[in-house]
Amino acid sequence: MGHLLTAEEPEETLLLPPRQRPPRASEGYRLFIEQVVRELGRLGDAVIVGHAGHVVLRDSAGVVKVLLRSSGKKRTDRVAENQRITHEDAQRLIKDVDQQRQEFFKRVYHVNWLDAANYDVVLNTDRLSLELARDMIVAVAREVP
Repeated sequence: MGHLLTAEEPEETLLLPPRQRPPRASEGYRLFIEQVVRELGRLGDAVIVGHAGHVVLRDSAGVVKVLLRSSGKKRTDRVAENQRITHEDAQRLIKDVDQQRQEFFKRVYHVNWLDAANYDVVLNTDRLSLELARDMIVAVAREVP
């Protein structure tokens, strides 16, 4: 089996305008996504961003679980720029999505999605470029048996 990388990035779902974001998933859809994530984990050599990969594959060998973090200001700046919205709207959007994500992970998986204990690597992108963060993650993934 090759390596598998799962990553949770708080801005991930904010890349779609609100009207294009999918509605909350049904139980059947969530189970289907978990099945796909497990199959990708079995096959290896994949990167899974989001989709609770760090929880679904928490006990799988060869998986590196990564959380990318940044300060509220940095996140607000990124979301405002990517979405072409005001900083105030970006702050509200981040707060709403974070709350939804927190509730989802607690209700479905009984975990705090931002708890560093659920990840192998946690990187703060306030001080690291995305390129350096990528290179660090790749280096870690190469060392995981």
